[in-house]
Order: sequence, then C-alpha cells, then structure tokens
Amino acid sequence: MASHSRRAEICATALFGLLAAAPGAWAQAQSSTTNNVPAGMVAYYTAPGNPTTLDCPADWTQYQDGQGRLILGTTVAGEVGTKSNAAQPTADGQVPTHQHPFTATWNLNKQKSVGGSGQYKPFASSGGQSGGGTSGWGDSGYGFIQFLVCSSTTSTGDEVPVNTIGYFTTQTCPANWSPQTTLNGYFPLPVAPNGPVSSTYNAPGWHVGSFPTHTHPNAAVASFAVQKLGVQYSGIASGAKASTDSVPVSAQLQANTTDVLPAVALLVCQKTQGSGTGSGVPSGISLFYSQANSCPVSTWGPAVGAPGYLILGISGSTSTGAGSFSQGLPIGSPLTPGGTNPGHTHPISITADLGENTTGGTSGTVYYGMGGNYTATGTTSSATIAVPYVALLLCQAG
Repeated sequence: MASHSRRAEICATALFGLLAAAPGAWAQAQSSTTNNVPAGMVAYYTAPGNPTTLDCPADWTQYQDGQGRLILGTTVAGEVGTKSNAAQPTADGQVPTHQHPFTATWNLNKQKSVGGSGQYKPFASSGGQSGGGTSGWGDSGYGFIQFLVCSSTTSTGDEVPVNTIGYFTTQTCPANWSPQTTLNGYFPLPVAPNGPVSSTYNAPGWHVGSFPTHTHPNAAVASFAVQKLGVQYSGIASGAKASTDSVPVSAQLQANTTDVLPAVALLVCQKTQGSGTGSGVPSGISLFYSQANSCPVSTWGPAVGAPGYLILGISGSTSTGAGSFSQGLPIGSPLTPGGTNPGHTHPISITADLGENTTGGTSGTVYYGMGGNYTATGTTSSATIAVPYVALLLCQAG
C-alpha cells in the first residue's frame, strides 16, 4: 500500500513539473480541442447571421480566395488554389455575370428620289453597313445562395464523420482521407435528404484556367426606326423617302472573353476511415456529405435554404473592405439535379452613324438613305451553359 502511494506521489510531482515547465503548450492543447476539423479544410458557415457581426467560429478564419467565388473540386497537381475570373459578387444579392463582343449588320433599302431645282441635302448612302460593340451583362441562369466561407486553421483532431466530402487548400488529403477523383472538375450542389446524392451531371468537369466558352446563335436585335427623307423636291410625291421606316439589324455574338463563373480550385477528398463522431465541429459549420438518407449526426440538419443553389462565398464583417452581405440569401431559381439546364440571354444596344452623302443633282435618278445617328436595342437568343456539378447533402453542425 505504501509502495502504491509513493508511485502516485512521484507521478503527481512529475506531472506538476511538466505543466510548470511548459504552460504555453498546455494552453494551446486546451484551445485546439475545440476544433476537430483538419487544418486547411474550407467549409461554409451557414448559420443565420447579422451582416454587421458575421464571422467564422474560433480556430477558423475567413477564406479570402473563396469570397465572391464558387469552390471547384480538383485532384490535379498544381491546380489547388488557382482562381478564375474576378471575384463576384461585389455587392449584396448579385450573381456572376459576363459579356460578349458582337458584330452587327443592317441594310438601308433604296427608294427612288428625283432631284430637282439644283437642291441637295446631306444623306447617307444606302446599302449594307456594319458595326460592333459589347453586349450587356448576362448571368448563367443558375441560382445561387450566399454563405460565409471559412478555413480551418488550428486543429489537433479529426472527428469529421466518415463519408464527408471535404475541400482543402493543401496539396494532399489528410490522414484517413482519399482524393475523390470522380469529383474532379465539379462544383458541389447541395440537395435535400434522400436526393440523388453523389450523382454528377454535365460531364466532363471543368478546370480553372480553361473554362469553356459559349456563344448565342441567331442573336437578333430590334430595328432602327429610320426617318423619312424629310426634303420636298420638285416632282416628288409627298412622303417620299430614301429608306423604309424600319431597318432590321442582326447581331452575331462572339464567344465570351471572360469565364462565366468565378471559382477557386480546391483539393476534393472523401473521409474513408477513422473516427467520426462529429464532436468538435463548430456549430454552424456545414460539411458536404456523400450519403443520401440523412445527416450523419443526430443533432445536425440540412443547411437551411441551400438545396438546388450553387454557393457563392461572401465576406463577413471582420474582413478588410468587406461589404454588407446577407447570409443565406438565395438569388434566382434553384436547380433540380438532372433537370434541364437553365438558359440565359443578353441585352444588346448599338448606335450607328449612318453617315452623310451630299451627292445631289438637278436631274436623273439618285438613291439615298437617311443620314444621322440611330439606335437599335434588343435581346439575344438564349444559350445554355452545362455547368458540371455534383449533388451532395450539406449538413450544418448543431
């Protein structure tokens, strides 16, 4: 009995000496146990928040490269952390937009006009003409939802549930995680429980730096309302004109010169083994899960308002220069996995100077088009962008 008491005394003395020698290490160990999510993992904070106080949980920091961008999974060496396009939105409730350069053509129809009395006026020559410009802004047609995007910075454990799909800023997956190559080049799309989880759509996947372009065929624009001749010559019937009142204008859009979606590529991994109780996952952090029936922890639930919306990362109130963004704001219409891809259009406006032609004469037949500036506006034909996405359950830790 005396021997047992002596051993306990020695152990207690040794433990006291260790703590006294390294108080900093003890304090760090205590703090790090609050976050059992691997460092380098990027996830969304989906709990409701006031834009003036919105911030990531302890041991997490706002992931700046994800602000105004979507996450695109990759397992390609060298792609992790690469970005496409400028960050959008820059203001609350905006969706990513893009433009197209275009060329337009029109034809001024000729009509006979008889000169007389040596008079002439400045008119444009009739016939085919062309011009160009840049279309108005248009979005992709997909629906989006705004969530704060955070990165795990300090962790000493991993209690993330098995079958979680995670996105990482690291070049390799953590222990007990494996690269999810089937999701390479796909955006995560949250779905409701019992949905088509882990199904991919619109293959092949995209890669940052080489997103496909698109165009809009048969992009018709409205007509110029060309005025009548406006000059009364001798022998000309009242109302004579050098062009029809309506001059059709057709426009052809070229391929977009910027990516249609702002994105950052992150390593996509799946947890395949190890413990996974969910303890130490901060409340409000949401993780993608590859199983269909329900969230893996009884106190967790699907992220509110997320199913069918691609997620745009936003900045919180503590970010430098951050705007005031509405957490969980849905924009547009949600997508039904496997359903019809949405289409989109662009407004077009072109102002043409029809030029001047001072040719006139005292006799003979002359053909004129009316000079001056005219504007045609209209809307392009619709185009569909087959955005690659994977359906995943997004579960919020309780």
